[in-house]
Parts: sequence; C-alpha cells; structure tokens
Amino acid sequence: MRIEILIILFTFNILGHKDEIKFENPNFERIVLSKYPEIDLNSNGRIEVNEADQIKTLDLMGQNLVNVNDVKYFKNLERLLITNNKISRLKLDSLKFLTDIYCAKNALKVFEISNMPALKQICIFRSIVYHHSTINLTSNSAA
Repeated sequence: MRIEILIILFTFNILGHKDEIKFENPNFERIVLSKYPEIDLNSNGRIEVNEADQIKTLDLMGQNLVNVNDVKYFKNLERLLITNNKISRLKLDSLKFLTDIYCAKNALKVFEISNMPALKQICIFRSIVYHHSTINLTSNSAA
C-alpha cells in the first residue's frame, strides 16, 4: 500500500511538471504574471505551456525589459507590444499567428524576424537603430 502511494505521488509529480516553461528571463515571467494574473489557471505562480497558448496579446510596454527572448513560448500570440523598454536584441521566429509588433522606443542593435506569415505591421519608430544594426525580415508577409 505504501509503495503504491509513493508510485502515485511520483507519477503525479512527473506529470504535473512536464509542461512547465523554463524561462530564460525569470523577470519576464514575473512581469507577464503581474499584468495577466488570469493566465495562471492552476494558481501555481508559473506559466505553463497550456497557459501560454491562451495568450493572444502581450502588452509589455514600459516594463524596463532588456530581454524578451521568452516571447517564443507564446505560440498563439497575435499582437506583441514591447514599446518603451531597453531592448537591444529582438529575434523572433515562427510565431505564425503574430500580426502586429510594436517595439518603438527601444535601443535596437539587432532586429530579426522570420517565418511569420500573418505579419502585417511592424512599428519601430523612435527606436535607436544603430549604424551597425542587423535587420533581417525573411519569410514574412510584411517584408
């Protein structure tokens, strides 16, 4: 009986953590959870794959973000608003539903987006795009 309980608990523990996202930037996860507390469906204080899949718009304007690489986990994202941050590198790939990117008022040195067939609008006005910046817009409908 005791062994069966341990096996059940062990199985539950493994299954319960299989969809956790390992965020590169824990501050990014914290900001998303503070702006969108309803995303945390199981109230565990973490964003899991099924929870990230529910988000269509991420409005992270003015959050002093430097790194937004973790946007990649929001596969169903349609609108990304990251204006007025401190982002120097923006590399986005294969967000197939993303239609709008607002990343104005940042210090972009690298701006690369690819494989975004639904993309219609990119807004980077008043961003400092340095002289030696890399700008790559491949396989996008807005390109």
